[in-house]
Amino acid sequence: MGRNLSLNFGLILILAGLLIGSSTSQANVIIHEKESVKFYAGGYAALDLFADTTQGIEEIVGSTPVARPGTIAGDTGRTIVSSRTSRFALGMITNRGSLTTKGHIEADFMGYQPGVGNGVSEAGYYQNPTLRLRHAYFLAEENGWSILAGQYWSLFGWQMDYISRTVSLPPMTGNLFARTPQLTIMKKLVNGDDDSVTFAVSVSRPSERDSEVPNLDGGIKIGLGGRKASYAYSNTPVRTFETSLAITGTLRQVAHPTKTASGYDTARKKVSAIAVDFILPLIAMGTENDLGNTLVLAGEYTAGSGYGDHFPRWTGNILNPNGSLPEGETIQQPFIDSGLAGLASSDGSIQSVKLKTWNLNMQYHLPSMIGGWVTLGAAELASPNAKDLKASGTAVVYDRQRGAYLNIVHNFTAELRVGAEYALMQTRYVDDVQAQNHRVQLTTWYIF
Repeated sequence: MGRNLSLNFGLILILAGLLIGSSTSQANVIIHEKESVKFYAGGYAALDLFADTTQGIEEIVGSTPVARPGTIAGDTGRTIVSSRTSRFALGMITNRGSLTTKGHIEADFMGYQPGVGNGVSEAGYYQNPTLRLRHAYFLAEENGWSILAGQYWSLFGWQMDYISRTVSLPPMTGNLFARTPQLTIMKKLVNGDDDSVTFAVSVSRPSERDSEVPNLDGGIKIGLGGRKASYAYSNTPVRTFETSLAITGTLRQVAHPTKTASGYDTARKKVSAIAVDFILPLIAMGTENDLGNTLVLAGEYTAGSGYGDHFPRWTGNILNPNGSLPEGETIQQPFIDSGLAGLASSDGSIQSVKLKTWNLNMQYHLPSMIGGWVTLGAAELASPNAKDLKASGTAVVYDRQRGAYLNIVHNFTAELRVGAEYALMQTRYVDDVQAQNHRVQLTTWYIF
C-alpha cells in the first residue's frame, strides 16, 4: 500500500481521536404522539475519512472500476474527507384497529451533480453537496397483507435485509442495491412457531422509460424464527435477524430504435435475472435481550442480463446503444442507462449485458460487556459477454470486479459510533490488465 497510505491513515486516526474526544452532546430523538398518530424524526451526522492508493473512487465504492496502472489515476493515491453521507428522515405512523399506515421521507447529501473538474470545485463538491431523495413512500399493513407505494428498496434481491454490512456507504462490489419508485404488495403467512413465508410482487420504474413497460419483480421469502442473531449495518441501530432464504426475479424490457429502408423500427428485447439471498445465524442469541456473542453468515448470488442498474457505478466501459433515426428526427440520448445493454462488436446488434455476481459476509458481535462487531466479506461481479461488446470511446472494457473488506464497529455511547475498515478492490480489463486499489477508512456517526 506504500508509505503515503500509512501516513494518510495515521492522519485519519489523529483526526478521529480529536473528534471523539470533543463530542459531548446528547442525542435528541424527536417523537410526538397523539392518540393513534405518532410523528418521528431521525438520522445521523457522519464524517468519512478515506485513503486510497488510486484515484477515482468516491464515498460509495459500488462497482467503480479501479484506474489502470501506468496512468496518473492508477499510480497516485487520494485522501477524501467528507460528510456527504449524513442523512435525515421524517415520518408519521398511525394505528387504527388492525390497520397500520406509515408515511416516510428520507434524504442525504449524495445527490447527482457533475464531479470535480466539470465546473465544480473540490470545495463546492464536498462542502456544499446536493440533497438527494433516498426514500419517499406510503405503507399500509393489515392481517399479514402490506402495500407500499413510492420510492423504496427494490424487491429484487429482497433489499435491504441482504445488503452487505460495510463501514463505507453500501454497496460493495457485486451486491444488489437500488431504491426505485414502485407499487409492491406482500402477503406474510406465520405459523405458531414464528416461522413464516412471504410472497411479494412489485411493479417499478422501467430501467428504460422508452421500453414502454415497467419492471416486474416477484419473489418468496422463508423465515425460520427459532434461531436469531444480531446483524447490524454500521449506521443504523442493531437488529436481530432470523434464519431466512429469499428467491426473487426481475423481468424487464429494453428498446432500441434503428433506421430501416422504409423509415425506422424499434427492436425490443426481454431481459431477466434471478437472485438467491440467505441469512444463517451460526451462533444464535443466548437470551432475547443479549445481543452479544453471535455470528451470522449471509450471502447472495445473482445471474441474468439487463440488470446492471442494480450495481451502482457499474458500466463495464460499454458503449451505450444509440439509435439511428431517419434524417430530421431526433431523440434524447442515451436511450439506455450504462451497463444494461450494448452493441455487438461483430454486427452492431443490440445485446443485453449478462452478469453473474456473488457475495458472502460474516459478522461477529462481541460479548455485550465489550460491545461492537467485526465483519469480513468478499464479492465478485463478472460479465460473460462484455468482451464481445463495443467500448465507449477510447476506454477499455472491463468484465470483472472483485472486492474484499474487514471492518470493526464500536459504540462509544448510545449515540456515538465509530467504524474502521480496510477494503481491497480489483478490476480486470479485457486486454488482461489487472488494477487494484487499497482503501483504509475511518467513519464516525452521531445517531439522533
